[in-house]
Amino acid sequence: MSSSGSSRDGERITTIYPVHLAKERHFIPMKFQTVFCCRRSLRVDSSPHAWDTLMAKIKMVNRCAVPMCPNKSGGMFKMHRFPKDEKIGELTPKAKKLYKIAAGFRKTARKLFHESADLKKKLKDINRLKELPQVMGENINKVTYDFIMSQLKLQHLPAKGRRYSIQDKTLSLALLKQSPRGYKLLQKLFALPSRKTLIRLLQKIPFETGINNSIMQLLKNSVNKMEPRDRYCTIMFDEIALDAACLYNKKKDIIDGFQDNGGGDRKPFFADKAMVFMARGICRPWKQPLAYYFNEAGMKKEMLAKTIKDIIRSARSVGLKVIATVCDQGTSNVAAIDILYQETAASYARNNKENRNFGVEIDGEEVIPLYDSPHLLKGIRNALFNYDVKYTWRNGQNKIASWKYIKKLYELEDQDNDYKLCNKLTDAHINNSKKMKVNVAAQTFSARVAAAIKCLAVNGKIFCAENVMPEEAINTSEFLLFMDKCFDSVNGSKVLPVGGKNS
Repeated sequence: MSSSGSSRDGERITTIYPVHLAKERHFIPMKFQTVFCCRRSLRVDSSPHAWDTLMAKIKMVNRCAVPMCPNKSGGMFKMHRFPKDEKIGELTPKAKKLYKIAAGFRKTARKLFHESADLKKKLKDINRLKELPQVMGENINKVTYDFIMSQLKLQHLPAKGRRYSIQDKTLSLALLKQSPRGYKLLQKLFALPSRKTLIRLLQKIPFETGINNSIMQLLKNSVNKMEPRDRYCTIMFDEIALDAACLYNKKKDIIDGFQDNGGGDRKPFFADKAMVFMARGICRPWKQPLAYYFNEAGMKKEMLAKTIKDIIRSARSVGLKVIATVCDQGTSNVAAIDILYQETAASYARNNKENRNFGVEIDGEEVIPLYDSPHLLKGIRNALFNYDVKYTWRNGQNKIASWKYIKKLYELEDQDNDYKLCNKLTDAHINNSKKMKVNVAAQTFSARVAAAIKCLAVNGKIFCAENVMPEEAINTSEFLLFMDKCFDSVNGSKVLPVGGKNS
Protein backbone atom coordinates (compact mmCIF):
# COMPACT_ATOMS: atom_id res chain seq x y z
CA MET A 1 0.00 0.00 0.00
CA SER A 2 1.03 3.60 -0.36
CA SER A 3 0.81 6.64 1.92
CA SER A 4 2.11 10.18 1.85
CA GLY A 5 3.97 12.35 4.39
CA SER A 6 5.24 15.94 4.81
CA SER A 7 8.18 17.80 6.40
CA ARG A 8 9.40 21.34 7.02
CA ASP A 9 11.52 21.57 3.86
CA GLY A 10 8.70 20.73 1.45
CA GLU A 11 5.98 18.29 0.63
CA ARG A 12 6.94 14.66 0.86
CA ILE A 13 5.23 11.35 0.14
CA THR A 14 6.09 7.82 1.23
CA THR A 15 5.29 4.77 -0.84
CA ILE A 16 5.26 1.40 0.89
CA TYR A 17 5.33 -1.90 -0.95
CA PRO A 18 5.80 -5.45 0.24
CA VAL A 19 9.40 -6.41 -0.37
CA HIS A 20 8.60 -9.43 -2.55
CA LEU A 21 6.40 -7.25 -4.85
CA ALA A 22 8.69 -4.24 -5.01
CA LYS A 23 9.60 -4.82 -8.68
CA GLU A 24 6.10 -5.60 -9.88
CA ARG A 25 4.56 -2.26 -8.72
CA HIS A 26 1.15 -3.73 -7.85
CA PHE A 27 -0.69 -5.36 -4.95
CA ILE A 28 -2.30 -8.77 -4.76
CA PRO A 29 -5.90 -8.47 -3.52
CA MET A 30 -6.20 -9.89 -0.05
CA LYS A 31 -9.27 -10.33 2.10
CA PHE A 32 -7.44 -9.02 5.13
CA GLN A 33 -4.19 -7.09 5.01
CA THR A 34 -2.06 -5.35 7.60
CA VAL A 35 0.83 -3.04 6.66
CA PHE A 36 3.70 -2.96 9.18
CA CYS A 37 6.00 0.03 9.36
CA CYS A 38 8.46 0.87 12.13
CA ARG A 39 6.81 -1.36 14.72
CA ARG A 40 3.40 0.14 13.95
CA SER A 41 0.54 -1.46 11.93
CA LEU A 42 -2.20 0.01 9.77
CA ARG A 43 -5.27 -2.24 9.68
CA VAL A 44 -7.37 -1.92 6.48
CA ASP A 45 -11.07 -2.73 6.24
CA SER A 46 -11.51 -6.24 4.83
CA SER A 47 -14.66 -5.52 2.75
CA PRO A 48 -14.18 -5.67 -1.06
CA HIS A 49 -15.73 -2.21 -1.63
CA ALA A 50 -13.50 -0.54 0.94
CA TRP A 51 -10.47 -2.30 -0.49
CA ASP A 52 -11.23 -1.15 -4.07
CA THR A 53 -11.70 2.43 -2.93
CA LEU A 54 -8.42 2.35 -1.03
CA MET A 55 -6.56 0.91 -4.03
CA ALA A 56 -7.90 3.67 -6.25
CA LYS A 57 -6.66 6.34 -3.91
CA ILE A 58 -3.28 4.64 -3.66
CA LYS A 59 -2.93 4.58 -7.45
CA MET A 60 -3.64 8.31 -7.55
CA VAL A 61 -0.99 9.01 -4.95
CA ASN A 62 1.52 6.70 -6.63
CA ARG A 63 1.49 8.89 -9.74
CA CYS A 64 3.61 11.33 -7.72
CA ALA A 65 5.76 8.70 -6.03
CA VAL A 66 8.67 6.47 -6.86
CA PRO A 67 8.23 2.80 -5.92
CA MET A 68 10.05 1.48 -2.86
CA CYS A 69 12.99 -0.83 -3.20
CA PRO A 70 15.16 -2.39 -0.50
CA ASN A 71 18.04 0.02 0.28
CA LYS A 72 21.62 -0.84 1.15
CA SER A 73 20.96 -0.72 4.87
CA GLY A 74 18.23 -3.35 4.56
CA GLY A 75 15.33 -0.95 5.26
CA MET A 76 11.75 -1.90 4.40
CA PHE A 77 10.76 1.41 2.84
CA LYS A 78 12.27 4.53 1.33
CA MET A 79 11.33 8.22 1.59
CA HIS A 80 10.50 10.21 -1.56
CA ARG A 81 9.49 13.80 -2.08
CA PHE A 82 6.45 15.28 -3.77
CA PRO A 83 7.24 17.43 -6.77
CA LYS A 84 7.22 21.08 -5.85
CA ASP A 85 4.17 21.91 -7.97
CA GLU A 86 1.96 19.40 -6.14
CA LYS A 87 -0.21 20.60 -3.30
CA ILE A 88 -1.61 18.70 -0.42
CA GLY A 89 -4.88 20.48 -0.84
CA GLU A 90 -5.56 18.65 -4.10
CA LEU A 91 -5.76 15.33 -2.27
CA THR A 92 -9.07 13.84 -1.26
CA PRO A 93 -9.91 13.57 2.44
CA LYS A 94 -8.95 9.90 2.56
CA ALA A 95 -5.69 10.63 0.75
CA LYS A 96 -4.96 13.36 3.26
CA LYS A 97 -5.62 10.89 6.01
CA LEU A 98 -3.14 8.49 4.46
CA TYR A 99 -0.74 11.40 4.03
CA LYS A 100 -0.86 12.13 7.77
CA ILE A 101 -0.40 8.46 8.65
CA ALA A 102 2.65 8.28 6.38
CA ALA A 103 4.02 11.46 7.93
CA GLY A 104 3.74 9.87 11.36
CA PHE A 105 5.53 6.77 10.10
CA ARG A 106 8.27 8.92 8.62
CA LYS A 107 8.72 10.90 11.83
CA THR A 108 8.91 7.69 13.86
CA ALA A 109 11.37 6.20 11.38
CA ARG A 110 13.62 9.27 11.62
CA LYS A 111 13.50 9.14 15.43
CA LEU A 112 14.30 5.43 15.53
CA PHE A 113 17.09 5.92 13.02
CA HIS A 114 18.79 8.50 15.27
CA GLU A 115 18.22 6.35 18.36
CA SER A 116 19.79 3.41 16.58
CA ALA A 117 22.79 5.53 15.59
CA ASP A 118 23.23 6.69 19.20
CA LEU A 119 23.00 3.15 20.53
CA LYS A 120 25.55 1.95 17.99
CA LYS A 121 27.92 4.70 19.07
CA LYS A 122 27.45 3.85 22.74
CA LEU A 123 28.02 0.18 22.00
CA LYS A 124 31.23 1.08 20.20
CA ASP A 125 32.39 3.18 23.16
CA ILE A 126 31.59 0.33 25.55
CA ASN A 127 33.62 -2.09 23.48
CA ARG A 128 36.53 0.35 23.53
CA LEU A 129 36.08 0.81 27.29
CA LYS A 130 36.38 -2.93 27.80
CA GLU A 131 39.84 -2.77 26.26
CA LEU A 132 40.81 0.31 28.32
CA PRO A 133 41.85 -1.52 31.54
CA GLN A 134 44.22 -3.76 29.63
CA VAL A 135 45.75 -0.80 27.77
CA MET A 136 46.11 1.27 30.94
CA GLY A 137 47.54 -1.63 32.93
CA GLU A 138 50.39 -1.89 30.44
CA ASN A 139 51.26 1.84 30.46
CA ILE A 140 50.61 3.24 33.97
CA ASN A 141 51.38 2.20 37.55
CA LYS A 142 48.90 0.46 39.83
CA VAL A 143 48.06 3.51 41.96
CA THR A 144 47.12 5.58 38.92
CA TYR A 145 45.17 2.67 37.43
CA ASP A 146 43.18 2.13 40.65
CA PHE A 147 42.43 5.86 40.87
CA ILE A 148 41.13 6.06 37.28
CA MET A 149 38.94 2.98 37.67
CA SER A 150 37.59 4.36 40.94
CA GLN A 151 36.67 7.64 39.26
CA LEU A 152 34.86 5.80 36.45
CA LYS A 153 32.88 3.92 39.07
CA LEU A 154 32.03 6.83 41.40
CA GLN A 155 31.72 9.95 39.24
CA HIS A 156 28.08 9.39 38.22
CA LEU A 157 26.94 8.63 41.78
CA PRO A 158 25.67 11.31 44.21
CA ALA A 159 28.10 12.44 46.91
CA LYS A 160 26.29 10.57 49.71
CA GLY A 161 25.93 7.40 47.66
CA ARG A 162 29.64 6.84 47.00
CA ARG A 163 31.52 4.04 48.74
CA TYR A 164 35.31 4.43 48.79
CA SER A 165 37.88 1.66 49.10
CA ILE A 166 40.72 1.79 51.62
CA GLN A 167 43.11 2.60 48.75
CA ASP A 168 40.99 5.62 47.78
CA LYS A 169 40.93 6.86 51.37
CA THR A 170 44.67 6.38 51.84
CA LEU A 171 45.51 8.32 48.68
CA SER A 172 43.04 11.07 49.61
CA LEU A 173 44.50 11.32 53.12
CA ALA A 174 48.00 11.78 51.66
CA LEU A 175 46.68 14.58 49.42
CA LEU A 176 44.90 16.24 52.34
CA LYS A 177 48.05 16.22 54.47
CA GLN A 178 50.10 17.72 51.65
CA SER A 179 47.75 20.67 51.14
CA PRO A 180 44.26 21.09 52.67
CA ARG A 181 43.48 23.96 50.28
CA GLY A 182 44.67 21.95 47.31
CA TYR A 183 42.47 19.04 48.42
CA LYS A 184 39.39 21.29 48.38
CA LEU A 185 40.13 22.13 44.75
CA LEU A 186 40.63 18.48 43.82
CA GLN A 187 37.27 17.61 45.42
CA LYS A 188 35.59 19.83 42.83
CA LEU A 189 37.28 17.96 39.99
CA PHE A 190 37.28 14.35 41.21
CA ALA A 191 35.12 12.07 43.36
CA LEU A 192 37.10 12.19 46.64
CA PRO A 193 36.09 11.44 50.25
CA SER A 194 35.16 14.31 52.54
CA ARG A 195 37.52 15.56 55.22
CA LYS A 196 35.22 14.12 57.90
CA THR A 197 35.52 10.65 56.35
CA LEU A 198 39.31 10.87 56.40
CA ILE A 199 39.36 12.04 60.03
CA ARG A 200 37.26 9.00 61.00
CA LEU A 201 39.81 6.82 59.22
CA LEU A 202 42.64 8.36 61.25
CA GLN A 203 40.75 7.74 64.48
CA LYS A 204 40.81 4.02 63.76
CA ILE A 205 44.63 3.94 63.70
CA PRO A 206 46.09 3.12 67.15
CA PHE A 207 48.45 5.94 68.21
CA GLU A 208 49.45 4.98 71.73
CA THR A 209 52.09 6.71 73.81
CA GLY A 210 55.57 5.25 73.61
CA ILE A 211 57.10 3.51 70.61
CA ASN A 212 54.37 2.70 68.11
CA ASN A 213 54.89 -0.76 66.60
CA SER A 214 52.53 -0.04 63.69
CA ILE A 215 54.60 2.97 62.67
CA MET A 216 57.80 0.98 63.00
CA GLN A 217 56.47 -1.77 60.74
CA LEU A 218 55.41 0.73 58.06
CA LEU A 219 58.74 2.52 58.42
CA LYS A 220 60.55 -0.79 57.91
CA ASN A 221 58.74 -1.34 54.61
CA SER A 222 59.76 2.13 53.44
CA VAL A 223 63.38 1.74 54.59
CA ASN A 224 63.75 -1.50 52.63
CA LYS A 225 63.07 0.48 49.43
CA MET A 226 65.64 3.19 50.24
CA GLU A 227 69.16 3.47 48.90
CA PRO A 228 71.86 2.72 51.52
CA ARG A 229 72.94 6.38 51.76
CA ASP A 230 69.34 7.53 52.30
CA ARG A 231 69.06 5.47 55.49
CA TYR A 232 71.41 7.74 57.45
CA CYS A 233 69.37 9.88 59.83
CA THR A 234 69.32 11.88 63.05
CA ILE A 235 66.93 11.50 65.99
CA MET A 236 65.37 14.81 67.05
CA PHE A 237 63.44 15.30 70.28
CA ASP A 238 61.83 18.27 71.95
CA GLU A 239 59.15 19.12 74.51
CA ILE A 240 56.02 21.19 74.03
CA ALA A 241 53.82 22.73 76.71
CA LEU A 242 50.23 21.52 77.23
CA ASP A 243 47.23 22.79 79.14
CA ALA A 244 46.57 20.36 81.97
CA ALA A 245 43.12 18.80 81.54
CA CYS A 246 41.25 15.50 81.87
CA LEU A 247 39.11 13.98 79.12
CA TYR A 248 37.15 10.74 79.10
CA ASN A 249 38.05 8.47 76.18
CA LYS A 250 34.87 6.52 75.37
CA LYS A 251 36.59 4.26 72.88
CA LYS A 252 39.25 3.05 75.34
CA ASP A 253 37.22 3.62 78.51
CA ILE A 254 40.04 5.54 80.19
CA ILE A 255 40.67 9.12 81.30
CA ASP A 256 43.28 10.96 79.24
CA GLY A 257 45.37 13.78 80.64
CA PHE A 258 47.58 11.98 83.16
CA GLN A 259 51.28 11.16 82.93
CA ASP A 260 51.77 8.35 80.41
CA ASN A 261 55.11 6.99 79.17
CA GLY A 262 53.71 4.02 77.23
CA GLY A 263 53.67 0.34 78.02
CA GLY A 264 51.16 0.80 80.83
CA ASP A 265 53.41 3.26 82.69
CA ARG A 266 50.64 5.66 83.79
CA LYS A 267 50.80 7.77 86.93
CA PRO A 268 48.15 9.99 88.60
CA PHE A 269 49.89 13.27 87.74
CA PHE A 270 48.46 15.92 85.45
CA ALA A 271 50.51 16.01 82.25
CA ASP A 272 51.54 19.51 81.16
CA LYS A 273 54.43 18.58 78.84
CA ALA A 274 54.69 16.27 75.81
CA MET A 275 58.00 14.87 74.56
CA VAL A 276 58.09 14.03 70.84
CA PHE A 277 60.77 12.00 69.00
CA MET A 278 61.24 12.23 65.23
CA ALA A 279 63.67 10.71 62.71
CA ARG A 280 65.06 13.01 59.99
CA GLY A 281 67.02 11.94 56.90
CA ILE A 282 70.46 13.42 56.24
CA CYS A 283 71.12 12.73 52.54
CA ARG A 284 67.43 12.71 51.66
CA PRO A 285 64.87 15.12 53.20
CA TRP A 286 62.43 12.69 54.81
CA LYS A 287 61.07 12.75 58.34
CA GLN A 288 58.90 10.48 60.45
CA PRO A 289 57.55 10.87 64.02
CA LEU A 290 58.46 7.83 66.11
CA ALA A 291 57.03 8.26 69.61
CA TYR A 292 55.54 10.69 72.11
CA TYR A 293 55.16 10.82 75.88
CA PHE A 294 53.12 12.81 78.42
CA ASN A 295 54.71 13.97 81.68
CA GLU A 296 54.28 16.39 84.52
CA ALA A 297 56.88 19.21 84.45
CA GLY A 298 58.81 17.44 81.70
CA MET A 299 60.51 14.08 81.43
CA LYS A 300 63.10 13.36 84.13
CA LYS A 301 66.73 12.98 83.05
CA GLU A 302 67.00 9.26 83.93
CA MET A 303 63.82 8.43 82.04
CA LEU A 304 64.91 10.57 79.10
CA ALA A 305 68.31 8.87 78.85
CA LYS A 306 66.60 5.45 78.83
CA THR A 307 64.05 6.61 76.25
CA ILE A 308 66.76 7.94 73.92
CA LYS A 309 68.45 4.53 73.91
CA ASP A 310 65.14 2.72 73.28
CA ILE A 311 64.28 4.99 70.36
CA ILE A 312 67.71 4.56 68.76
CA ARG A 313 67.49 0.76 69.10
CA SER A 314 64.02 0.71 67.52
CA ALA A 315 65.21 2.88 64.63
CA ARG A 316 68.17 0.57 64.03
CA SER A 317 65.90 -2.48 64.12
CA VAL A 318 64.00 -1.26 61.04
CA GLY A 319 67.21 -0.61 59.08
CA LEU A 320 67.95 3.06 59.82
CA LYS A 321 71.48 4.22 60.58
CA VAL A 322 71.36 6.75 63.41
CA ILE A 323 74.50 8.88 63.58
CA ALA A 324 73.38 11.81 65.77
CA THR A 325 70.74 13.22 68.08
CA VAL A 326 69.54 16.83 67.94
CA CYS A 327 67.84 18.75 70.78
CA ASP A 328 67.81 22.15 72.44
CA GLN A 329 69.72 23.10 75.57
CA GLY A 330 66.96 22.30 78.03
CA THR A 331 68.07 21.30 81.51
CA SER A 332 66.73 17.76 81.25
CA ASN A 333 68.20 17.29 77.77
CA VAL A 334 71.69 18.34 78.84
CA ALA A 335 71.52 16.18 81.96
CA ALA A 336 70.32 13.11 80.00
CA ILE A 337 73.15 13.47 77.47
CA ASP A 338 75.64 13.76 80.33
CA ILE A 339 74.30 10.45 81.69
CA LEU A 340 74.90 8.82 78.30
CA TYR A 341 78.46 10.18 78.24
CA GLN A 342 79.08 8.83 81.74
CA GLU A 343 77.72 5.39 80.81
CA THR A 344 80.01 5.29 77.76
CA ALA A 345 83.06 6.26 79.82
CA ALA A 346 82.20 3.69 82.50
CA SER A 347 81.83 0.96 79.88
CA TYR A 348 85.31 1.63 78.47
CA ALA A 349 86.75 1.82 81.98
CA ARG A 350 85.32 -1.60 82.88
CA ASN A 351 86.91 -3.11 79.77
CA ASN A 352 90.23 -1.30 80.31
CA LYS A 353 89.95 0.45 76.94
CA GLU A 354 90.61 4.01 75.89
CA ASN A 355 87.52 5.97 74.94
CA ARG A 356 88.26 7.77 71.69
CA ASN A 357 84.67 8.48 70.76
CA PHE A 358 83.55 12.03 70.24
CA GLY A 359 79.96 11.09 71.07
CA VAL A 360 78.22 8.41 73.12
CA GLU A 361 78.18 4.71 72.41
CA ILE A 362 74.92 2.74 72.30
CA ASP A 363 75.14 -1.03 71.66
CA GLY A 364 78.64 -0.70 70.25
CA GLU A 365 77.85 2.11 67.75
CA GLU A 366 78.69 5.77 68.20
CA VAL A 367 75.99 8.43 68.22
CA ILE A 368 76.97 12.10 68.36
CA PRO A 369 74.72 14.38 70.48
CA LEU A 370 74.21 17.77 68.85
CA TYR A 371 72.46 20.86 70.12
CA ASP A 372 70.14 22.80 67.85
CA SER A 373 72.14 25.47 65.98
CA PRO A 374 69.55 28.29 66.38
CA HIS A 375 69.56 27.76 70.16
CA LEU A 376 73.34 27.69 70.21
CA LEU A 377 73.48 30.96 68.25
CA LYS A 378 71.05 32.64 70.63
CA GLY A 379 72.93 31.27 73.66
CA ILE A 380 76.28 32.62 72.41
CA ARG A 381 74.68 35.99 71.59
CA ASN A 382 73.28 36.18 75.14
CA ALA A 383 76.70 35.29 76.59
CA LEU A 384 78.42 37.98 74.50
CA PHE A 385 75.78 40.53 75.52
CA ASN A 386 76.39 39.88 79.26
CA TYR A 387 80.12 39.04 79.26
CA ASP A 388 83.25 39.37 77.18
CA VAL A 389 84.03 36.15 75.34
CA LYS A 390 87.57 34.80 75.45
CA TYR A 391 88.48 32.50 72.55
CA THR A 392 91.56 30.95 70.96
CA TRP A 393 92.17 31.88 67.32
CA ARG A 394 93.87 29.89 64.54
CA ASN A 395 97.40 30.95 65.43
CA GLY A 396 96.92 29.86 69.04
CA GLN A 397 96.51 33.38 70.38
CA ASN A 398 93.91 34.10 73.03
CA LYS A 399 91.58 36.91 71.99
CA ILE A 400 88.61 38.69 73.53
CA ALA A 401 85.36 39.70 71.82
CA SER A 402 83.16 42.37 73.38
CA TRP A 403 79.60 43.56 72.78
CA LYS A 404 80.59 47.22 73.27
CA TYR A 405 82.10 47.41 69.78
CA ILE A 406 78.83 46.28 68.20
CA LYS A 407 77.05 48.97 70.20
CA LYS A 408 79.62 51.58 69.16
CA LEU A 409 79.16 50.72 65.48
CA TYR A 410 75.42 51.27 65.85
CA GLU A 411 75.96 54.63 67.60
CA LEU A 412 78.38 55.89 64.92
CA GLU A 413 75.81 55.61 62.18
CA ASP A 414 73.07 58.18 61.62
CA GLN A 415 69.89 56.22 62.16
CA ASP A 416 67.83 58.75 60.14
CA ASN A 417 70.03 58.30 57.11
CA ASP A 418 69.00 55.67 54.57
CA TYR A 419 72.61 54.97 53.61
CA LYS A 420 74.00 52.84 56.46
CA LEU A 421 76.64 50.14 56.65
CA CYS A 422 74.44 47.91 58.82
CA ASN A 423 70.90 48.83 57.85
CA LYS A 424 69.35 45.83 59.64
CA LEU A 425 70.63 46.70 63.11
CA THR A 426 67.96 48.24 65.35
CA ASP A 427 67.51 49.05 69.03
CA ALA A 428 66.17 45.50 69.54
CA HIS A 429 69.49 44.10 68.29
CA ILE A 430 71.65 46.33 70.49
CA ASN A 431 69.56 46.08 73.66
CA ASN A 432 68.88 42.33 73.19
CA SER A 433 65.17 42.84 73.81
CA LYS A 434 64.10 39.97 71.52
CA LYS A 435 66.01 37.08 73.03
CA MET A 436 63.90 34.32 71.48
CA LYS A 437 64.14 35.58 67.88
CA VAL A 438 66.72 33.65 65.87
CA ASN A 439 66.80 36.18 63.02
CA VAL A 440 67.83 38.96 65.44
CA ALA A 441 70.82 36.91 66.61
CA ALA A 442 71.73 35.94 63.03
CA GLN A 443 71.62 39.58 61.87
CA THR A 444 73.91 40.60 64.73
CA PHE A 445 76.41 37.79 64.07
CA SER A 446 76.66 38.58 60.36
CA ALA A 447 79.43 39.14 57.85
CA ARG A 448 78.15 42.68 57.23
CA VAL A 449 78.57 43.72 60.89
CA ALA A 450 81.99 42.03 61.08
CA ALA A 451 83.20 43.79 57.91
CA ALA A 452 81.95 47.19 59.11
CA ILE A 453 83.73 46.89 62.49
CA LYS A 454 87.01 45.77 60.89
CA CYS A 455 86.86 48.47 58.22
CA LEU A 456 86.44 51.21 60.82
CA ALA A 457 89.14 49.68 63.06
CA VAL A 458 91.72 49.47 60.24
CA ASN A 459 90.85 52.48 58.07
CA GLY A 460 89.15 54.77 60.58
CA LYS A 461 92.02 57.30 60.55
CA ILE A 462 91.57 57.83 56.82
CA PHE A 463 88.12 59.31 57.37
CA CYS A 464 88.68 60.99 60.74
CA ALA A 465 91.60 62.64 62.48
CA GLU A 466 91.01 60.30 65.38
CA ASN A 467 90.41 56.59 64.97
CA VAL A 468 86.70 56.04 65.65
CA MET A 469 87.07 52.28 66.33
CA PRO A 470 89.99 50.95 68.40
CA GLU A 471 92.25 48.30 66.97
CA GLU A 472 91.10 45.75 69.59
CA ALA A 473 87.70 45.69 67.85
CA ILE A 474 89.26 43.51 65.13
CA ASN A 475 89.06 40.59 67.58
CA THR A 476 85.30 41.10 67.84
CA SER A 477 84.94 41.29 64.04
CA GLU A 478 86.83 38.00 63.62
CA PHE A 479 84.60 36.33 66.22
CA LEU A 480 81.43 37.59 64.49
CA LEU A 481 82.63 36.39 61.08
CA PHE A 482 83.51 32.96 62.50
CA MET A 483 80.05 32.60 64.07
CA ASP A 484 78.42 33.70 60.81
CA LYS A 485 80.26 31.03 58.78
CA CYS A 486 79.63 28.44 61.49
CA PHE A 487 75.89 29.10 61.40
CA ASP A 488 75.81 29.01 57.60
CA SER A 489 77.58 25.63 57.60
CA VAL A 490 74.81 23.97 59.63
CA ASN A 491 71.90 26.01 58.27
CA GLY A 492 71.35 24.18 54.98
CA SER A 493 69.97 21.03 53.38
CA LYS A 494 72.61 20.47 50.68
CA VAL A 495 75.89 18.59 50.90
CA LEU A 496 77.59 21.25 48.75
CA PRO A 497 76.68 24.97 49.01
CA VAL A 498 74.30 26.29 46.36
CA GLY A 499 74.39 30.07 45.95
CA GLY A 500 74.96 32.20 49.03
CA LYS A 501 77.60 34.72 49.97
CA ASN A 502 80.67 32.70 48.91
CA SER A 503 79.37 31.22 45.61
